[in-house]
Amino acid sequence: MYTAVPTTPMPGGILLRDPLRLNPTSPLPNRILGSLPGSERAILLSQAEYVVIPAGQMLASPGEVPAAAFFPDRGAFCWLGDMSTGHHVAVAIVGTDGLVGISSVLAITRHNFRAIALFESSGYRLPTESLRRAFKEFDFFRAGVLAYVGRQIIEISSHVACNRIHSHSQRLARWLLMMADKSGSTSLKITHEVLAQVVGGPRHAVTMGLNKLGTEGAIAHLRGQIDILDRARLRRNACECYVEPDRPCGDGGGVH
Repeated sequence: MYTAVPTTPMPGGILLRDPLRLNPTSPLPNRILGSLPGSERAILLSQAEYVVIPAGQMLASPGEVPAAAFFPDRGAFCWLGDMSTGHHVAVAIVGTDGLVGISSVLAITRHNFRAIALFESSGYRLPTESLRRAFKEFDFFRAGVLAYVGRQIIEISSHVACNRIHSHSQRLARWLLMMADKSGSTSLKITHEVLAQVVGGPRHAVTMGLNKLGTEGAIAHLRGQIDILDRARLRRNACECYVEPDRPCGDGGGVH
């Protein structure tokens, strides 16, 4: 039997009223939480805080012991690896498809990378102990989390080949598509500097790539914002590693 864990407010983010409590019939945008039967979901959310995380805020840092998991229902987070050379490498993006803080149920006791909010993001923050108990005792929740882990493994594996073979402009188009898919928005409030960290490469290369995509009519970009105008054109600029969100897992390429 699942036992509720006493909760205390956790640092970081702005506490808000839970939109589900304001309208209990509203569907949950988060893929894992939205797939749960009502009984499992109600117990989980009774242990969670609904918070807003400002853009750029760090949710996890290397060597840190996970204190909570975060289930986004808006926005997206990026796991970044910081190299000794000063370079930053994007490892994965987490949006409404999953959660930040999965390591605590996979016997990984500390974070290996840095997680930052790419955009202003909101969602449910659940204490690590509550996450572990739910993973152990709730069948549907455990299945949803493991399915997400599988999708992440395939996605991250595809990044290895992509970073080695495909051009900077192809990777830029792919990351923009992934950000839109995972955040649920075609209007991305992100700077060239942050985008360069995600794509991997100098800032001027990102600017050149965005200018090219803008000339083709795929996007419009102003300072701090990128709007996807023509998804099909953007898709044609992306490499083969990009896979549409509804494509089944395991049929080749990455998945998100």
